[in-house]
Amino acid sequence: MKKIKPQSGMSDNNEPAGVIPDLQNHKRTKEMIEDYGPAKLMEESDDDEPLSRNEALKYYNNLRKT
Repeated sequence: MKKIKPQSGMSDNNEPAGVIPDLQNHKRTKEMIEDYGPAKLMEESDDDEPLSRNEALKYYNNLRKT
């Protein structure tokens, strides 16, 4: 695992206020978070029965109304 050397952002009181990751680490973390959601939804829906065409259209139209 790559060692991360974060930089600190300081407040007006000269106290640590946040951490600034390097750009490469930020992009990698963002990709992991974005990939997790769809993968988790697919995993959870593995046991669901597929909808028929009419059921899918009805479901989709209800989503659009909300």
